[in-house]
Amino acid sequence: MTEPDVTPQSNLNDVPEPAAWPERDVRRPGWFMTVLRSPLSATLVFLLLVVVAALAGAGLPEHVIAPHTPRDPGVLNVSVVTNTPNPTATIATAASSPTASATPAPLPTDDWLTGRYLPRPEGKWIEIDLTNQRLIAHEDANSAFTITIASVISLPEAAVGRFQVSAKYRQDDFSGPGYLLPKVPWVVEISPDVSILGAYWLEHFGKPVPNGSINLPPDEAARLFEWVDPPLPEGSESVASSEANPGGWVLIHR
Repeated sequence: MTEPDVTPQSNLNDVPEPAAWPERDVRRPGWFMTVLRSPLSATLVFLLLVVVAALAGAGLPEHVIAPHTPRDPGVLNVSVVTNTPNPTATIATAASSPTASATPAPLPTDDWLTGRYLPRPEGKWIEIDLTNQRLIAHEDANSAFTITIASVISLPEAAVGRFQVSAKYRQDDFSGPGYLLPKVPWVVEISPDVSILGAYWLEHFGKPVPNGSINLPPDEAARLFEWVDPPLPEGSESVASSEANPGGWVLIHR
């Protein structure tokens, strides 16, 4: 015989009411949030924001905004072809640089060059300016070099004028009232009373002095001695001018 079901029956009236559920926001999400819900879309948006921020912070360089227009190479080629090169003669080199004597300065026009000194000598000649105490070596109408002198105070007026070198001596003795100057070097004799010489006893030049004649520093006297005619034969201590071997002209003025 079947046993009766003794399981107690639930009373529907005894079931408690469920607790109140929290109220949900039923509003639809914005488009931005909808996009961000996709991982791929969120990544692309992030990269886009990074690029925009980099461009806004760095800015564009000026040369990007205004690109450079390259030159026409054909114009450059024309410029190079038509450009006139510097002549090679104007390039200064040690071998081509002229010496001071090779480019003499023009001779200025002086008031002293009057009839008693004319015609102007040709070739090598010497001007002695007693007023300014200087000797100028000339080649034709150009000056080769200038030397400061110290002429003797007692130089006679007859020593002023136009003369010609009569002789040259490597050294000679000079004497006068109260003085004796032995072995004076580089003597260029103009007349029996006037000579150009190396004054080893003087320290200063540029004004007249008591002794000597036309006094020069010894090194400058040696330079003039070798330069002026007549040339001294090799091995000789002196030379006299002659018709075949004339001496250079000397013009002395005040």
